[in-house]
Amino acid sequence: PKDKTLVGQWLEEQLGIDIDLVTIPGEGVSSKVNSLITSNQLPTVLLTTGDKSDIAGINKLGKQGAFLDLSQHMDKLPNYKKYLEKNNALAQIEDDEKHIYAFTKFFTDENIMYTTPILRKDLLVGSEFEDLSKIKTVDDYTKVLKYLTEKQGSPAFIQRNGYEGFMKRVTPLWNLSHRTYYDYESDSYKHPVEQPQLKQFVEWLKELRKDNVLHPDWAVMKDETWEGLL
Repeated sequence: PKDKTLVGQWLEEQLGIDIDLVTIPGEGVSSKVNSLITSNQLPTVLLTTGDKSDIAGINKLGKQGAFLDLSQHMDKLPNYKKYLEKNNALAQIEDDEKHIYAFTKFFTDENIMYTTPILRKDLLVGSEFEDLSKIKTVDDYTKVLKYLTEKQGSPAFIQRNGYEGFMKRVTPLWNLSHRTYYDYESDSYKHPVEQPQLKQFVEWLKELRKDNVLHPDWAVMKDETWEGLL
């Protein structure tokens, strides 16, 4: 395989092509992409894991000719077109002239990658937590995090996107949202401050910090700190 990463090798096997993955710090996407364009080294495919606020920059570069206009090829992407229309996602990625230069993230009931923390199973081999199917509650999950923290001698709960990224992935464990949201069942807007479980959630975070499970820089952590810890 050409790529040295496990995910890169898996993609090579699935797609039958050579892949050379290049990582870019999340906070430096725009400047890095511009430098790649200037040096004529822009990759064939560019993946950004940011939110929809990134799309304005992508569309601006697309208009300048950096990216393929997917709106001209929707006849070859019937499933994607159907997904966009069904989920009202066109408005999130189209520019003011209806051009499309990016694929949106796909969210389904089975795809929860962006809204859940992930455990390193290899670090649990030989422990009472090796069978992940037994980790079913927040209390179970907390015990695992404390075990990993003690085993590693450093906080087990780390992530690279600061407060926004942390809350986006953790609040669903408590059936919360970190923002005001529209509840279709009650036909009303709701805010986490109104939810009774918010107090329990805050107390849980306090417990994680007290036991050094949660890194002290959890609310401001960026790529560089995260990669150093890994």
